[in-house]
Amino acid sequence: MKSAIFMLILLCFGGLCFPEEATTAEIEKASQREVPARYYLELAKVHQRYGMKKEAIQAYEKAIATETDAREKGRYYTSLAQLYLDMKKPAEAATVFEKAIEKAANRKEKMQLYMEIAKVYRRVGHFEKAEEALKQAVAQSENERERRRAKRLLFDFYRRQGSMDRVVAELEQKLKENPGDTETLEELAQVYYEVERKPQKAIPLLEKALELKPADSNLMQQLASLYRSQKEPRKAAALYEKLLKTGDQKRNKHYFEMLCYLYNEAGEEEKAQQYAERLLKENPDDPLIHIRLARLYERTNMPHKVISQYQQAIEKATQSQRKEVFQMQLANYYLRTGKSEEGIELLKLLAEKASSASIRKTAGRKLSTLQKKLSQPPIQE
Repeated sequence: MKSAIFMLILLCFGGLCFPEEATTAEIEKASQREVPARYYLELAKVHQRYGMKKEAIQAYEKAIATETDAREKGRYYTSLAQLYLDMKKPAEAATVFEKAIEKAANRKEKMQLYMEIAKVYRRVGHFEKAEEALKQAVAQSENERERRRAKRLLFDFYRRQGSMDRVVAELEQKLKENPGDTETLEELAQVYYEVERKPQKAIPLLEKALELKPADSNLMQQLASLYRSQKEPRKAAALYEKLLKTGDQKRNKHYFEMLCYLYNEAGEEEKAQQYAERLLKENPDDPLIHIRLARLYERTNMPHKVISQYQQAIEKATQSQRKEVFQMQLANYYLRTGKSEEGIELLKLLAEKASSASIRKTAGRKLSTLQKKLSQPPIQE
């Protein structure tokens, strides 16, 4: 069985091509050549698929032994560790993860591996090792996003261990000693918001941190997110206005979208329209922006602009189903605003020709309801 699977892997993945008349001896001779690590990897996967776990372990070990690329070797170690976890052998998995960390090709891989091994350590009751692994994950992070992710796992670990009161007390003491320590301000805010779910305590901490680092875009976004969670759209919008001035062109679309959404939520439709129009100017072929503008124009009672935006969205939609969804929305708008003839024409078109069965059914049902209201004979679907 094992040799048959191995030959299958060689034939399927090895790029070895044999004529139909090739003898068994020729094939066996070819299989004696040096086999690259990826064949053993595929062999391990096949063994796993058929429940041959012992053989899968041996194949992973051969893949690791023959692989020369550090990045790939680290991935093989991770796959082997996961297999041990599936076999309910966390101690063996931890040993493999430790080797994987040694072979990791870069800091990002090490960070991920430290987070994985922390779970294993916690499972086998090695809590001090788990804590240290998570601290190492924080140390290996290369940017603010990665750092927050690793710290969130570390704080969650403390919560599970019942140590959050101690952690909060330590952070608060650090702030008493150094009120301008922005790192501690951010850490305590993260604990309050992401672990203890107390955003009202996190907000003043981030506000103070932003006073000390007024150009920090990460802080602005974190604080804006908190304002949104507390239903304070104007405060959040003010921060996105500042973010627009940072000159990060790649993020402009997101900032415009958020400003459009926030001002709309705050009931300031004119400002929302202004940002939607600026967004459209920079992304003229995006049909979803036309839809957003249509809805804003509807709220400010501008029917001609509403219809125009829906029509442009329909024209620019590249997927037939999305186009039909927009047509249905326009039909509903016509019906809401007393333009029954236009709405019925669109519904007829969708009931007959829509590519989506659900849209055909919905359009047909709406037509039937309208016909009853208008006392017209039913239209056959």
